[in-house]
Amino acid sequence: MQNKTNTARQKVLMYIAICLMWFSIYVYVPTLSTYCEDMGASYTLIGTILSSYGFVQMLCRLPIGILSDVTRKRKLFMLLGLGFALASGASFLLVNYPPLLVLCRALSGFCASTWAVYMISFSSCFSEEEQPKAMGLASAGMFIGQVPATFLGGVIAQMWGEQATFIAAIVTAVIGMVLFFGIAEPQIGDKQPVRLRDFARMATNRNLVFYSLMAVFMQIALYTGASGFIPNVLKDLGASNFILGLATSLSSLPAIFSSALSGSFFRQKVGAKKSLLGAFVLMAGTLAAMVITDSIWVILLILLLSGVAKGLLQSMLNSMAVEEIQPQLRSTAAAFFQSVYGIGMTIGPIVAGAIADASDMNTAFLAVAGITMIAFVCILLKKEKQHN
Repeated sequence: MQNKTNTARQKVLMYIAICLMWFSIYVYVPTLSTYCEDMGASYTLIGTILSSYGFVQMLCRLPIGILSDVTRKRKLFMLLGLGFALASGASFLLVNYPPLLVLCRALSGFCASTWAVYMISFSSCFSEEEQPKAMGLASAGMFIGQVPATFLGGVIAQMWGEQATFIAAIVTAVIGMVLFFGIAEPQIGDKQPVRLRDFARMATNRNLVFYSLMAVFMQIALYTGASGFIPNVLKDLGASNFILGLATSLSSLPAIFSSALSGSFFRQKVGAKKSLLGAFVLMAGTLAAMVITDSIWVILLILLLSGVAKGLLQSMLNSMAVEEIQPQLRSTAAAFFQSVYGIGMTIGPIVAGAIADASDMNTAFLAVAGITMIAFVCILLKKEKQHN
C-alpha cells in the first residue's frame, strides 16, 4: 500500500514538474517574435532567434539522453533543465541588442533538451503495457504547461509589458527546482548496464529513424506557423498582446486532448496510419489557409485546428518511434527522436523568414505547407506491421 502511495505521489510531482518546465520557457513565446521585431530585428534575424531554440536541441538532446541512461542520474538532468530556463528568462531581461537574443533563446533550448529525460522518467511510473498511455499523458502534460503559459504570457505582457513575461519565467523555474526536493530518483529498468553496441543497434532501428524524420516535417510546419510567424501576422492586423497570448494558447489547447487520446482512441480505434495521414493534412492545410484570410478571428480558428494536429503528431510519432526500444535505452531513443526533429525547429523559421524577406509571408506559408505534405506521402507509402 505504501509503495502504491509513493508511486502515485511520484506521478503527481513529476507531472507538475513537467508542466512547470514547459511553462517557464513558453510564457514569453506569444510576444517573443514581435518583441524581437520591435527591437529592430528583420524577419531573417527573427527566424534565426527562433531557430536557435531548435538548433541547441538538435545538438544536445542525444548527448543528454545518453548521459542520463549511462549515469542513471535523471533527476540531475531535469534540475539542470530548469536551471537553463531560469538563465534564459534572466538573459532576456538583460539583453537589448537584437543579435544577442539568439543566445537568450538558445538557453531555453538547453532546457527543452531535457524533455526526453522528463518523459521517460514519468513513464517509468507505469507498467510496460501502459507505456503508450504514459507517453500520451506526458505529451499532454507538455501542452498543459504551455497553454496557461502562453495565455497568461499575453495577459502579463498586456498589463505590465513584455519584459514582465521574462520575470514570470524565472519565478516558475525556481518553483520547479524547489519541487524536486520531493521527487525521488526515477528507477528505469534493472537490467544489465548499457553497452556501446546497444546504442548502435538502437540508432539503426527503422521505426525510430523513420518516425523521427517525419517529426522534422511536423516541426518545420509548427515553427513557421503557430510557434513562428503567425504572431507577426496577427500584430500587423492590429492584435494586442492579449490576443497574441490567446492565439498561442489556442494552438496548444486542443493538443492536450488529442495527445492524451492518441494512444487510446486514435491508435486503437482510428488506426495509426490513418491518424497520422489526417494530422499531416490538417497541419499543412492550416498553413495554406493563412494565405486566404486577413481576419484575426479566422486565424484563431486556424490555430485551434493546428493544435489538434500538433498534439496527435507529437505524441503518436514519439510513441511509435521508441516502442521497440528496450526500457533502459528509452531516454536515449526519445532524445534521438527529439534531436532529429530539432532539425525542423532549426530550418523551419530560417527558411520561412528568408522566403518572407525575399517575397512575402504568404509565399512562405504556402512553401512550408508543400514541404509538410512530403511527410504525408512518406507515411502513405510506408509498409509496416499493424500498430493498432
